[in-house]
Amino acid sequence: MSTMKSVNHVNPLFNKMAACLGGLLIVFTTFILWKIYNPTRKY
Repeated sequence: MSTMKSVNHVNPLFNKMAACLGGLLIVFTTFILWKIYNPTRKY
């Protein structure tokens, strides 16, 4: 039962990390798609 307690304690941190990774993934995917749809565009 002690394992469940530790998992419960780590859960908020894991949720925060997952949300952060999700946000980064969305930004990265948007950037890649933008690059694909605007190949001639220069910086």
